[in-house]
Amino acid sequence: MTYPCLRTLAEYQDARAAYRLSAPSDFNFGTDVVDRWAESRPDERALWWVGPGGEERISTFREIATRSNRLANALSSLGLPKGDRVLVILGSVPEWWESMVGLT
Repeated sequence: MTYPCLRTLAEYQDARAAYRLSAPSDFNFGTDVVDRWAESRPDERALWWVGPGGEERISTFREIATRSNRLANALSSLGLPKGDRVLVILGSVPEWWESMVGLT
């Protein structure tokens, strides 16, 4: 369903209420997106992080795939089964994003 031009707030609210995002039940962002892009465009920028002091860190798809896979493998080797819940307490840093990909 497309919404060519929403003219009023009521039209927007109706469109928003009717919108449904769908994905296959077996969709995994880490493997279906990050790993695939790491194969097809490994050195392309995937994440550009700017810290509170203006410092910058840029990560490629290959780097994020490597780091997130490292975390996933480490947790698996420690006996964490797929589907278990994990609490990640990190600030707004690239490692948080890598952890989220590795935990998918």
